[in-house]
Amino acid sequence: MNELKRKREETQPLEFPSAGSTFKRPEGYFAGKLIEEANLKGYQIGGYKSP
Repeated sequence: MNELKRKREETQPLEFPSAGSTFKRPEGYFAGKLIEEANLKGYQIGGYKSP
């Protein structure tokens, strides 16, 4: 866990809010396509708005 935390701190801008990536995407799919298929394009929670 410490190694993963260190890598994240070195490679990601942690000073900005982010929904992050929790799930591994299915092969052949991309976030934008999945968001559109789920009818969530433009959906907003708090200060985050999906692409």
